[in-house]
Amino acid sequence: MAGIIYKIKNIFKRSKNSKDTEVIEIKETTSETQQEEVKQRPLYLKILIQVIKTLLVRIPLGLIILIAIVLLVAKIYLSPQRVENLSKKIFSSLSYGTLDLKVEKFSPYSGFIISDIVIKSGPDFNEEKLFEIKKLVLEYSFFKIFTGSIRFPEIGIYNPTLYLKEKDGIWNVSALMKPSEKSETEEKKEKPKEESQKAEEIKLPIAIDLLLNFILEDLCLFIESKDFTTELTGLKFKASIEIPPFKRIPLSPEAVKILRTMRIELNPEDKMTINFFSRQAETKPELILNWNLIFNNGEKSEFSSTFNAGAKKMPLRLQKKIFSPFSFLISYDLFYNPISDILNINNLSISFQDNDWIKIAGSIEDVTKSQRLNINLIKSKIVLSDLYPYYVTMTDDKSKKWSGEISLAPLSIKGTARSPEIKGSITCKDIAFKQTGLEARIPSIELNYFAIQQNSSMQTGADLSIPHLQYVIDGSKSGDNGLKLSARADGVNNFSTIYIKGLSLDFYNPTDNKKALSINLVGSINSSNGTSGSVTIDKLKFNPEPLSKMVPGRFKEQVTSLPIQKGVDVNISSNFTLAKEKTSANLSLGSKIPDYNINDLSLFVSVEQDNIKKRISINNLSLGSKAMNLALGVKGDVELKKAPLSDSNIDLYLELNNPVKKQIFAPWESSGMIKLSANMKGDLATGKIKGNLIFNNFNISNKESMLAVQDMNMNFPFEYKFELIKDKKSYIAVTQKQIIDSDFFREKPNFSIKSIASKHPARNMQYEYMKDFSTFMEFKDNVFVIRELKASVMDGTIYGKSILFNLADLKPENMEFALILDVSNINIARLDDPYGKKTTKNSELSLNANFSGKGLDITKELSASGYINIYKIGEDFANKLMRGLSEEKGKSKLGKPVQFAVDNSMLIKGFDFRLDRGLMYTTVTFTRKVLSLLVTVDNSQITFDRIPIQEYLRKVSEEK
Repeated sequence: MAGIIYKIKNIFKRSKNSKDTEVIEIKETTSETQQEEVKQRPLYLKILIQVIKTLLVRIPLGLIILIAIVLLVAKIYLSPQRVENLSKKIFSSLSYGTLDLKVEKFSPYSGFIISDIVIKSGPDFNEEKLFEIKKLVLEYSFFKIFTGSIRFPEIGIYNPTLYLKEKDGIWNVSALMKPSEKSETEEKKEKPKEESQKAEEIKLPIAIDLLLNFILEDLCLFIESKDFTTELTGLKFKASIEIPPFKRIPLSPEAVKILRTMRIELNPEDKMTINFFSRQAETKPELILNWNLIFNNGEKSEFSSTFNAGAKKMPLRLQKKIFSPFSFLISYDLFYNPISDILNINNLSISFQDNDWIKIAGSIEDVTKSQRLNINLIKSKIVLSDLYPYYVTMTDDKSKKWSGEISLAPLSIKGTARSPEIKGSITCKDIAFKQTGLEARIPSIELNYFAIQQNSSMQTGADLSIPHLQYVIDGSKSGDNGLKLSARADGVNNFSTIYIKGLSLDFYNPTDNKKALSINLVGSINSSNGTSGSVTIDKLKFNPEPLSKMVPGRFKEQVTSLPIQKGVDVNISSNFTLAKEKTSANLSLGSKIPDYNINDLSLFVSVEQDNIKKRISINNLSLGSKAMNLALGVKGDVELKKAPLSDSNIDLYLELNNPVKKQIFAPWESSGMIKLSANMKGDLATGKIKGNLIFNNFNISNKESMLAVQDMNMNFPFEYKFELIKDKKSYIAVTQKQIIDSDFFREKPNFSIKSIASKHPARNMQYEYMKDFSTFMEFKDNVFVIRELKASVMDGTIYGKSILFNLADLKPENMEFALILDVSNINIARLDDPYGKKTTKNSELSLNANFSGKGLDITKELSASGYINIYKIGEDFANKLMRGLSEEKGKSKLGKPVQFAVDNSMLIKGFDFRLDRGLMYTTVTFTRKVLSLLVTVDNSQITFDRIPIQEYLRKVSEEK
């Protein structure tokens, strides 16, 4: 075996006076020695060495020489001129167009340079240009590929221009190439690849390096169709990748370390322009579009990328609407480290008119795994006045005006993508709104919110604050208003259950912080199995005192006249269940009303609906107050098998019992007992309502109107049947029972009032109008009857022998009425002088009436028949009734002589109205005035022709 023999000639020698340097001499073995070793090798070893040399040296070397010879021949044959001619010939055989080009350089193992490439359409598009390139460059090294060095120093497309044109629905690109023959080929089914064990890296047999430089310079695109035209110019794109020699490719993010540099850029100089025109839209913006992706393999192996897309002063036309030029921009600046798996967001923003609507910064860790977030919205400014002109242009609505500023910042998102924690705030400044009849100004609005998710559960909350709010309604300006709203809620099991932990609202006067309305609410909703829930309002307080200073002036009087000036306190508790078969709800309410000295008013409702049986059950409805001795109760069932109801059985009970007078409603006070009991059974066609109304020693008064009703007593049974009266019996015919005046046939009074007083019309004092009222009344078979009505009224008496009113089927045309009434010596003068001692004939009113009729439709003729005889009447009232008879459109129907006698010589003594089926026949009697002897009326009376009752009542009501 050949080797190298080292022989040391000298050894370190030391002397006392000097230091010797180390000397080593090397002597190689002679060539004779090597030849001797080769001769001594065995035969099989010599054959093996020759085979290896043939496979690894001689054959590859021969192939390289063969390829070199082929490439040399190709280089000699494929001259630039021959390549140019060959390209034109091939293109001509495949298309209807033409190809022109100039091959400046061509080499199969180093690349080519081709310039002035022009492709033209066929005759159908007038041989117009379709595509052109100023210069096309491909530079590479073929032989270095075999050594593992893949290099493309330049792949360049310079000044390409594409002309797309539509003609008769066909584009020039699709019409350029000739159709090719389709060959049917059987699709080969790929065998499923066997799964192999995942390797940590890929090992290559030789070291490989890569260099790539791609350039797209100044791309232009022109599109022309029947609907639109578009121009794009100046687009640039560059890509550069360099990888140093490597033999290992890690199957992990570590693989990026094989890169030395990578740089990809779109429109880096930002010189691209674009135009668009159609009947529907047109724009020619100052375009902003650039993007890059850069990798640097330094201390931090990371990718960086920036992006900008938008326009400056962009004009826009949509249909016939022309928008003012506007600017907008969408941009980002990102860094990603694949080794640490962290994405850093330096900037992610959207802006309009140079204002950042949103600007985000932050980071995302473990991007490919759990995505741990730390993202912040650091800036936001939305100016509403920037948007308003475009709203007007788009909608043509100038009736509304609005302005102000909105900010969506700050906002933070932390945690993981599956369990984020979101906290943010939305603020508004100087918000103004105006439309016809309404204006509003809000200096500031702040909404703080959060959402924290943990697996399938989430906690949410929001707080809204409006410290000041003023508005104008129809020119009336409001006072200052303030609002605070706070809400907290938790969602469990993907919001199948929602817990409302708190909802509070305060509506207040910022001047003194007094609250007009306050609400606190909690509750829950469960939708996992049907829908059920509960709501509790532990505080609902309304106070009109501060509200009167907050509303516009035109509404102040309405607020101050509310009957609850001291406010109302309410608390509510409820629960409900919504299921397929049954629905139920329960409500409990308690309230305090200081204006009426009520501090314990309570309401409880329990209702259930059976959807299968179509039945609503009122299990309990009760309203009561111990302080007022008030109790109201309702129970029963209603069936809904047909509309509006098919059956019912409902009980109603009401009792108010106050031995001592108490305030019940604003100025109203009462004492005594009211008791009502009623029951409804059946439907609205055949059912009935039956009950009883009782008043016992009941008194009621109103200090403002000076009304006072004393000692009212009533025991009134009633019954109403919904079913129509089949025998159509008339109740207005006079029977023997109405004529007999014996005490034996008279019912005892069941309704009496000791006294009724109210404010005097001419004096600011209370005056007793009526006393000692008594009567018998009943309601049976849908007929309301009053008999033996007696009362003393203003020094006179009223006696109602019989008053009847038949409701029938509640249709006005079927209702009936009848009246027998005597009025004696009522002193009308008491309305002027309540305590005057003198009573004259002109101040008294006496009459008797007996009439009946059917139908109360005032749009039709009244059918009353009977009489009204007024035998004592005051002069003013008599003249008013007379004018209704004697005048037509302001002119007398009596003639001048008679009218002169009536006005100057006669006094009206009485009226006799005879009623017959809606018509009225009237006789007026007169007496002679004192000292009036000149002109008189024959027989001292005038008889008038018939006149419809309705027309006469209208004339009298219009008399002043």
